[in-house]
Amino acid sequence: MKKQFGVVGYKGKIGSSLVRRADFIPVDVTENFITPSKVDILINCSGMSSIELCESQYIRAVELNVSDLRALHQKFGDRVLNLGSEQIYHGGLKLP
Repeated sequence: MKKQFGVVGYKGKIGSSLVRRADFIPVDVTENFITPSKVDILINCSGMSSIELCESQYIRAVELNVSDLRALHQKFGDRVLNLGSEQIYHGGLKLP
């Protein structure tokens, strides 16, 4: 049986390339239509990647890049594969 891959962040550069392939389906987690049983592996290409936006919208960046990622792992467990950028935030700002 072929594996079914779900792609979160399918509108981005990498995600849009993946969903053009036969076994990759777009997953919009805001719609809540996908259930863990519908995909074998969930590829997470979502998140805020712009350093400037992460610094100017720090709370939103934490929501997207940490809290939402945690929620994906809670729902899909170890079937989540995370793809990220090569940029790493220096961490100088502290959470309120």
